[in-house]
Amino acid sequence: RANGGYTLWGDGPYETWLTAYVQGFLQDARAEGFEVPESLYRDGQAWLLQQLQQAPNRFPTLPASAKPDAQGRYNAREYQLLRDSHQRFAELAHVAYVLARDQRAPLATLRYLHDQVRDRARSPLPLVHLSIALRLMGDEARADVALNDAMQRPYGIHSGAGGYEWLGDYGSELRDLAMSYALLARHAVAHPRRENLVFDLARLLP
Repeated sequence: RANGGYTLWGDGPYETWLTAYVQGFLQDARAEGFEVPESLYRDGQAWLLQQLQQAPNRFPTLPASAKPDAQGRYNAREYQLLRDSHQRFAELAHVAYVLARDQRAPLATLRYLHDQVRDRARSPLPLVHLSIALRLMGDEARADVALNDAMQRPYGIHSGAGGYEWLGDYGSELRDLAMSYALLARHAVAHPRRENLVFDLARLLP
């Protein structure tokens, strides 16, 4: 679209998660020597940066009642709030990573995501995205904290639910663990539990 964002269906709404994927693809294409129109690339960057800078306005305070019951489950309304909050965090952490690859992610916003709302993540992948973004932008201390969180963060909202749990995106536990491992390997990020992700993945395969 003209302003740099992308949609799923023609004149549909701009999608933050989709635009981050497209921009990441363009980054990879450039890295492999393919010609990417400069205006297309810069427009995508600018649109994503605008979304990331709005992060402090995207996370309303969760109600104190949003706590699991004795079985680790939430009522329908609270579950929706937690899932929406995770989805916003996951989108913006991905945006942060994409922009950080070009040294365009504002550290103040990355630190807001880390310090104020990283507990909203219900999957390790957004925390891996945020950790690498912080590392690329020079904040090693917060990058380490986010990565340690990622290595301990279970997938999903209902603890012990079993089976497939939809978190409002096109992912799954298998996808998120695989991408987490791939990103850590790609950026040569070491962690004592990194290789354990492979065993976690094997457990999920049929």
